[in-house]
Amino acid sequence: MPEPKKNNTERLSPAKRRDTIRMAYLVSIFMTTGNVCLMGPPFQLFAIKLGCSEFYLGLINFILWSAGLFGIFGIKIIEKYGKIKCLIICRTISLVISLGFALLAFLASASRLHYGLILAAIIPILLLRSIFSGIGSSGWFPILQDNVPPRIRGSFFASLRTKWQIAALTANLALMFILGKDAGFTRIGFVLLFSCLIMLYSVLFLKNMNEAPPLPDSEKPSIRRRFMETLKSGRIRRFLVYIVSYNLAVFISSAFQIKYMKQLGYSDAHVIAVTATISAGAILSLRFWGRIADSYGNRALLSISHLGVGVSLLAWIFIGNSTASFIFIMFAVAARSIFHHGNGIAQTRYMLSAVPEDKQGMIVIINIFMTFSIAVAPLLGGFFLTLTGGLQPDVLPLGMNHYQMLFILSSLMMIVPHSIRKGFRVAGETPTAQVLMLLQRPTLNRLNHFVRIAASPVKGKDKK
Repeated sequence: MPEPKKNNTERLSPAKRRDTIRMAYLVSIFMTTGNVCLMGPPFQLFAIKLGCSEFYLGLINFILWSAGLFGIFGIKIIEKYGKIKCLIICRTISLVISLGFALLAFLASASRLHYGLILAAIIPILLLRSIFSGIGSSGWFPILQDNVPPRIRGSFFASLRTKWQIAALTANLALMFILGKDAGFTRIGFVLLFSCLIMLYSVLFLKNMNEAPPLPDSEKPSIRRRFMETLKSGRIRRFLVYIVSYNLAVFISSAFQIKYMKQLGYSDAHVIAVTATISAGAILSLRFWGRIADSYGNRALLSISHLGVGVSLLAWIFIGNSTASFIFIMFAVAARSIFHHGNGIAQTRYMLSAVPEDKQGMIVIINIFMTFSIAVAPLLGGFFLTLTGGLQPDVLPLGMNHYQMLFILSSLMMIVPHSIRKGFRVAGETPTAQVLMLLQRPTLNRLNHFVRIAASPVKGKDKK
């Protein structure tokens, strides 16, 4: 009688899985810290200070996020050389290439090159970085699928993202003080240089991670066949339509929030403070969302997140340049972060459950669609802003500018993924209305307790 087929987590010892999970936490912390300093606000501010247009900023973000497209070339590499080796080599090369950004910042500071030439030089460096980063990253989720049992995936990804968001919050707070109100190119150059070094250090932890050995009878089909196999699965095909529509809705406007704040007159420190609230919102909510996902399933999480993200994107049309507006921006960004990260946990859980463990190449293809939609979104947003730059329709009391039109469009686009969510219903998951009632019950019980206390007669009161 043949032995039952083991899944990937069963083919690794518990001790190896624990070591890999611990290393995954450390890699995420250092990579996030470096990535915030490299591709976060400092890089965006660097491009804006060089005078890039909305469309060019969209193009930069397109290339930045298109790294996942090159993950398709990583499938054959990880099958031949292993996921960890591919991740280490490609990530190291991408970070060495990234040192070119620091060099460009120092050249801008010394006025050795025209700003237009420096902006043009960003594109090839960013493209090379994205190619190697995307190929290497194709092994990341398969490694996690090898090591994290299905029963704890919601809690694990909540814990992982909480740790990297704490790192991101710490990095943003440090940047707020380092860059100040209006950072010069030299200061930005040193930040970019430091970020590359700290990310290179994180590569050392990858050597201590473990991956499941390949199945002896596993097929190695062509890339075209992998795509066809992935698209033939109705469950995955529906998921691909969902993530593309969701990412287009969220990221078509997100990439331009920094530039909009700068046009309103906010300082670099204000911009980074607002960026830090993204991490703060995630830290406050991720463990909660992880427990909800493991206890009640993905369905309710998707529905709740759509409403929250849509409303928080729409809130940007009320932004001005005042202390009250700055506080309002921080609350809006934190709210979007809270609901967006809840959606991210639901997406990741669904993806890892939908993909068979002997066909991990499907994860790479899903990530291609995911990153491509995130990459295309700012490109479309930049094109929209360029096209509508001279329009001032008299809709809002003070007249609507083209940025506000983009925020409204972004919010309305959230209707599409919300309408698709019903296709993800899984037997045994708790309906959204029931989950909301369960979440409200502790609050209602406390309110009823206070009402009973207020309504009860005061003890010891003298009777007349």
